[in-house]
Amino acid sequence: MNFLLSQQNLPRRTHKLIELLALCSEIDCDFRGFEEQCLELDRYYLPTRYPDAIIGTLPEGLPGRKEAESTLEIATGILEFVKGKLKT
Repeated sequence: MNFLLSQQNLPRRTHKLIELLALCSEIDCDFRGFEEQCLELDRYYLPTRYPDAIIGTLPEGLPGRKEAESTLEIATGILEFVKGKLKT
C-alpha cells in the first residue's frame, strides 16, 4: 500500500495482497516475482484475522507454528523489498 501511495495511486480497499501486487506490478515490473508468496499470505489472512468470518477456509484448520514462521519469513522478505523501492 505504501508503494502505491508513494506513486500517487490510491487503490480500492481490499484485503487481498494479490490484487495490490497486480497494481504494483503495473507500475514496476520488479513486483512480478511475488505472486506465489502473496497467494500464500492471502490464504492465511482472513481465517486468522477473522476466525469466525469464513468457516472452513483452510481444510487443514488454522495454521500452526511452522506455517506461521514460513509466512512471517515471506512477509518480511516482501516488506524489505518494498522498503528498498521506497528509498529509490
